[in-house]
Amino acid sequence: MYRIVFVIFLSLPLYSATMGELVDIALHKSRIVKESNNQIELAELQYKENIARQYGSLDLSADYTHYNIPRTLAPLTPTVISSKTPVTTTKDIYSGGVLYTLPLFTGFAHTEDIAIGSLSKTIAQMRARINKEQLVYNIKSLYLSILSQQKALKAQRSYSKALEKLAALIEEEVNLGKKAPLDLLKVKSDLESSKSREMLFESMANISKASLAALVGIKEIKSISPVSIRITKPRYNLKTLLRDSAELARIRIEDIAIDKAERAVKKSRASKLPQVNLAGYIGKNYGEDETLHTMDDETLWQVGVNVKWNIVDFGRSDLTTQRAKIAKMDAIDRKEQALLDLQKSVIEGMENAKLQYQVYHQYLAQYQLLRKSEEIEQVRYDNGVSTINDLLALKGQTQILRAQLIQSRYDYQKSIYFIRYIMESGVKND
Repeated sequence: MYRIVFVIFLSLPLYSATMGELVDIALHKSRIVKESNNQIELAELQYKENIARQYGSLDLSADYTHYNIPRTLAPLTPTVISSKTPVTTTKDIYSGGVLYTLPLFTGFAHTEDIAIGSLSKTIAQMRARINKEQLVYNIKSLYLSILSQQKALKAQRSYSKALEKLAALIEEEVNLGKKAPLDLLKVKSDLESSKSREMLFESMANISKASLAALVGIKEIKSISPVSIRITKPRYNLKTLLRDSAELARIRIEDIAIDKAERAVKKSRASKLPQVNLAGYIGKNYGEDETLHTMDDETLWQVGVNVKWNIVDFGRSDLTTQRAKIAKMDAIDRKEQALLDLQKSVIEGMENAKLQYQVYHQYLAQYQLLRKSEEIEQVRYDNGVSTINDLLALKGQTQILRAQLIQSRYDYQKSIYFIRYIMESGVKND
C-alpha cells in the first residue's frame, strides 16, 4: 500500500516542496539513479554468470544422419561379432541424449573472471554512490539558486514600490510647483527599469524550477520552502580532508581498477597453461533395420577428459599480456591523476568557502553604510539640498548591493555543499 501511495505522490506536480523532499524523490525516481542501479544489476548478473560457468553445461542433443550405405546403431566390438547375434544396420540413424561438459582447469582464467566480475560489481556500486552525490549537489545548488532569485525578486518588487511612493510624492510636489517635472520623469524611468528586472528575476526562477523538476524526475514544482542558512567562518583543514579522501569512492574506484588490471594480466597468461575439460554423454541411437524393417535402438554413453596445451601461437598470447600490462599502467596513472584532481577540488572548495564568507560580510557592511547614506540623501533631497539624480543613483547602488548580498548568502551555502559533494558526504548529511 505504501509503494502505491508513493508512486501516486511522485506522479503529481509538487505545489510546495522542501529540499529534503526533493532529494528523497530524486534518489528514488531520477533517471541518473535508475541508470546507476541498472549498471549495478548488470554487473551482478555478469558476476553470477561467471560463477555459473564454472559448473559447466548440461545440454540435450539430437541428431539425424542419412548414410549412403547401412551403418550399425552402435560400434561393433569383438564380443558382439563373436556372439553371432544379428546386428541392426540402417541408413537413417536418429540419436538423442544428454551431454555434460565441465572445465576442470583453465589456467586460472575462470578464477580471474570471477574475481574481475566481483570487482566490476563493486565499481558499479561506487559509481552509483558518486552519481547520487553529484545528483544531490546539483539539486541543492539549483534549489538555492531558485531561493536566491525569488528573494531578489521580492527585494526588487519592494524597491519598485518604494519608487512608486517616491513618484507619487514628487507628482504632488510637481503639481504644487515645488519640484521640476523632470524629477518625476527620472523616477518613472527608474521605476520601469526596476519592473524589467522583476520580470528578469521571475523568468530566471521559473527556468530554474523547470530545470530542478527535470533533474528530480517530476512534472512540475510550484513553490519551494526556505532553508536556514547560518553564515559561519569555514574551519576546514586541508590535511584532514586529504587524509579522509583516501576512503572516498572516486579513489577506491581507481584502486579497484588497478586490481582489475592486475587480474587481467594474470588471465592473459592462462592461454600458456594446459586447458583440461571433462565431457560426458549418454543417449540412444535409433534406426530402422534394413533386413527386418523394424525400429531398433542402442544405448550409448561415454566419459572423457580432454587436455589442450598450446605450444605456439605466434606471439598472440604475449601481445595479449602486453596489452593487459599497458592497461594496468594506465590504471595506475589514472589513480595518480585522480588524487591530484581531488586535491585541486578540495583546495578550490576550501578557498571558495573562505572567499564567499568574506564577500558576504563585505557586502553586508557596504549595504548597511549605503542604507544610512540613502536615508541621509532622502532628507537632503526633501530639503532641496541635493538633486533627484543623486538620490536615485544612491538608491540604485543600494538596490544592486542588496541583490549582491542576497546572492552571496546563497553562494556561501553552495560552497559548503560543494565541499560535502567532494568529500562524498552530501547524501549522508541531507
